[in-house]
Amino acid sequence: MHIAQSHFQSDYKEFLEAVESGDLKRAESMYTGPLLDGINDDWVKKYRLTCQKMFEELNYPASQKNLDKENNPITKLKAILEQQKLTREKHFIPLLLRKDEVIFGFSVRKGDILVDFEDIVIIVLEKGTKSYEKTIKGFLKRAGLTEQAVKILDENGVLEIIKIRNSDSYEKKDFSN
Repeated sequence: MHIAQSHFQSDYKEFLEAVESGDLKRAESMYTGPLLDGINDDWVKKYRLTCQKMFEELNYPASQKNLDKENNPITKLKAILEQQKLTREKHFIPLLLRKDEVIFGFSVRKGDILVDFEDIVIIVLEKGTKSYEKTIKGFLKRAGLTEQAVKILDENGVLEIIKIRNSDSYEKKDFSN
């Protein structure tokens, strides 16, 4: 890809070099928004999306390290899901498990988050480099569960459950259907 610097002001090349070298501070200082914002030609859109994804991937580990310091799993879960709502690439997969279906002998990986409520369990799987499907199937196998024992949620679904569970007027409801 070549952007004619004489026609468009862009630090695209320098941004790519910062990302490739893992220089987060330099990349953050250069990424001030969408590439060539205001130009909506088709050729720009592809590179704009690539830059956004590269920046998100580079920035993700740093934000995750800060969240890992948080001891409260609900606070951590809310922060991760609020952040994920803003991104196109989904790094976490929220699942709901009914407590009567779960045998707690399975291992939770380092990047996964488990929140144990009174009658349900929410586990948010870190997707990593595997596909969405492989991540879920791997968890089900580790946990000894069937697909029928889990419900895949979106970020808003989990945040709504947390909001309801933390409210003063909470009454036990069946979220498993």
